[in-house]
Amino acid sequence: GIALLKLQPVAVLLQRRQGLLDACLSSFETVRNQLAPLIQKMAEADRGFGIAAAEYLMPWLLRKETVEGLHSSVSRLLCHELSNYLQNANKDQALHLLYSHYPAAQHVGVTLLEKYTDHAQLTLPQVLALGGHENLAVREWCQRFYLAEVPRIRFEKEAAIRLLESKWEDSRVFAMKFFREQFREED
Repeated sequence: GIALLKLQPVAVLLQRRQGLLDACLSSFETVRNQLAPLIQKMAEADRGFGIAAAEYLMPWLLRKETVEGLHSSVSRLLCHELSNYLQNANKDQALHLLYSHYPAAQHVGVTLLEKYTDHAQLTLPQVLALGGHENLAVREWCQRFYLAEVPRIRFEKEAAIRLLESKWEDSRVFAMKFFREQFREED
């Protein structure tokens, strides 16, 4: 079936958009993974489809998997083939994904923060919470935030210094090094 779909023109595939999106949730991992390039081709041909596909697939990351590996497949599709179509997701959706119990959802949340979230939209307490997240990729995003926002961190130093209280050693080590290197005596 996948081989036949690959032979179809994009216009024909776009006429079957909902069926193909539903197939991205197939119980067969090989079907899910082999559809990814077709979904990307469809999104490149019709930007509206790409955005709609991302919006349709994202909620599946917050539900219990119906089949093993579904979250990983959806996350990979969103972060790779559909990564240019996630701009409609907002800060709240990113945080919701990050606080999910599912690592695949957290991975998409990090992608949303990196690509589509303006740092000014986040409060420092939100960033600090991410610095104490169990997922290493989320903590690393927090560290990149600190490095990118040195003037803001200096301005909000009373709150920012709380990163030193993280339960994760990598966050505490980063914070010690950051404050030693980035803060001046008057800070």
